[in-house]
Formats: sequence, structure tokens, C-alpha cells
Amino acid sequence: MIVMAHVIPRLVLGLALVAVMAGSAAAARAGRSSASASAVPTFDVRPSCKTGVDTGIRKDIQACLDSENNSRAELVKHWDEFKPGDRTLCINAASTGGSATYTELITCLEMLRDAKALDQKEARDSASEPRTNGIGARTKAKR
Repeated sequence: MIVMAHVIPRLVLGLALVAVMAGSAAAARAGRSSASASAVPTFDVRPSCKTGVDTGIRKDIQACLDSENNSRAELVKHWDEFKPGDRTLCINAASTGGSATYTELITCLEMLRDAKALDQKEARDSASEPRTNGIGARTKAKR
């Protein structure tokens, strides 16, 4: 179980990094620069909402637009709580592969924040736990 607890945060960060690299490559091919993380970006979410209605995932385009606007309002309120590097990474990830949504952006930011917090908690917890040599005998903790 401890192995999975260490793998999941790193997996999330790795997947986010892959998405950003793909987005940066696509932006470079399209002649665009990377998104700025200083302010909440403005996305045209209508194509994504329309696709949701067309495919039957959503029943009402206006409900989708309202949900995206609510997500953007939450991002505006909490934008400064996210690290600039994480904001840039997630803007690029949310913009990769089609129309970007605020739901994707906020989900990415929250996952990165939570994965980093979990990683830091596990590092603190493992530093305070007695170390064993794999067969139950205690060893001195490395510092």
C-alpha cells in the first residue's frame, strides 16, 4: 500500500507533464506561445458544451455554459492560491486536444495541489516513523 501511495502523486504529475509537453509542441507548431499564468485565461467553452449536447453527455447547453462560468468564477477567487508553474502547466494541459474548459483547468490545478500535499505529508510521516530493515528490525533514520 505504501508503494501505491508514493506512485499515485508521481503518476498524476507525470501525466500532467506529458500533457503540457504535448500542448507546448502543438502550440509551437501552430505558432502560438505558451499561455500566461498571471490571470485566469478566457476560454471559448461553447464548442465543448455543444459537443457534450451532441453526444448525449449533456442535455442542455445552457446548463453546461453556466457550469463552466461557475468554474471560472471559482478559479478567479482562488487563482493566486495556485503556484504560477502549476497554472501554466494546467492551462497548457486544458488547452491540448480541442476546446479548453474551466472544469478541466480547475481539476488539473486541484490534482496537482493535492498530489503535492500528499507527497509532502508522506515525506513528513516517513521521516517520523522508525525505519526497519525489511524484517522488522529497527534501524536508525537517515537524515
